[in-house]
Amino acid sequence: MVLGLGFADMLSLAQTVGIVGTMVLTLFFSKKQIQSLSNDPQLEVSMTLVKSILRW
Repeated sequence: MVLGLGFADMLSLAQTVGIVGTMVLTLFFSKKQIQSLSNDPQLEVSMTLVKSILRW
């Protein structure tokens, strides 16, 4: 036992750390992806077209 934790407790802790780590990585890479898309000139033209259609 480490710090009075049983095997099941250590597995739960490892699972929690894994889930939180996965969420952090997902948010980091999705933010990077959104930033790269916002600099895409073709996407900008498409968004302008969509906005003009929605205003019509």
